[in-house]
Amino acid sequence: MPKYKEENKLVSIFRVLRYVLEDAQAYTIEELSKRTGINARTIRRYLDEDLPSLGFPIEKDKKIKRYKLISKRVPISLTYGFSMEETLLLKDLLLTLPSSPLKQSILSKIFYESELKNIAENFFQNVREGIIQKLSQAIEQKKQVVLKKYHSIASQTVKDRLVEPICFTHNFMQIRAYELKKQEVRNFNIQRIGAVEITDQPRSYQGKLYPTDAFGFSDKEEFFIVLELSEKAYLLLREEFPLTAPALKKEQNTYFFRGFVRSYKGVGRFIISLPGEIKVIEDDGLKNFLRNEIKKFTF
Repeated sequence: MPKYKEENKLVSIFRVLRYVLEDAQAYTIEELSKRTGINARTIRRYLDEDLPSLGFPIEKDKKIKRYKLISKRVPISLTYGFSMEETLLLKDLLLTLPSSPLKQSILSKIFYESELKNIAENFFQNVREGIIQKLSQAIEQKKQVVLKKYHSIASQTVKDRLVEPICFTHNFMQIRAYELKKQEVRNFNIQRIGAVEITDQPRSYQGKLYPTDAFGFSDKEEFFIVLELSEKAYLLLREEFPLTAPALKKEQNTYFFRGFVRSYKGVGRFIISLPGEIKVIEDDGLKNFLRNEIKKFTF
């Protein structure tokens, strides 16, 4: 295919993705065609063939004929107006094009911010190892998988886990899945997965899914918290949990985090790890959680 046609295809695919990535709602082919100005038959090919082949599974509701991306959107904005997931996908698509100065220029601009570059490199390492592709396939086919030699930080064990993958979260750095042994939905870090083995067993989980907060936890309820941060805490929070960026703000010489969390565990662990660097301004529940956690310390 001539180069200019490849570039036009890239632009068209990305135009479609801005809707299926950014919006929580599902779209019909006709709605996407009207919004993007792209032929309906072309959009159908993108959704049915091109995107799944790139490791981005598209879900179709056959009753109402609406499409949406299975992975959750990431609530973070970059200078270029793209979310991290969009930017990672753009890099994936750019890499399929022939080498050119324009291509290299775009790639260098997209990954100017070092934290995004690190996330991108992790993503593409997993793509090369086939982990994301197999998980995407299992999600699309609604199959159970075995996460081979999964390294759990919490239990300090390395063992196989039988799970039912549901969707990707946190820039494809985690997979949300139902673990049959514990009978609960959990987030698994893709970097800790040795390999993925797809089984013939169908997915059984039919329960409801709740959104994941910037610290990687999900639950039915969400809590609004306000933290006052030192510069050290601010920098570490951005580095370790980049999805908190939209909730961070500098006012005069003080940094604040104002946002929602779905569990006190993630943010609580971060606060405890930096004694004297973070002040909880709002949420009594978080304050009580921290008091109880501190009581567990032994000296």
